[in-house]
Amino acid sequence: MTEQGNNQNDPGTRWARLSKTASFWVFLVLMSILAVQFVRGSEEAATEFTYTESREQLRADNIHEVTVIE
Repeated sequence: MTEQGNNQNDPGTRWARLSKTASFWVFLVLMSILAVQFVRGSEEAATEFTYTESREQLRADNIHEVTVIE
C-alpha cells in the first residue's frame, strides 16, 4: 500500500475528519437556533388596552399607532 492509503486508515485521520464533520453540524445547529431567536426577538410586543384606557391615552397624546386585530 502507498503511504496515502495508510493515512486514510489511520485512527487519527479518521478522528480528525469526524471531528471536522461534527463541528460543522454543531455550528450549523447553533446558527439555526440563533437565527430563530433573533427573528423571535424582533417581533413587536402587543399591548392590550381596554376601551377606557385607550381613550385616556388618546387624550394624553400617548398613542402613536394602533393596529386592530379581530
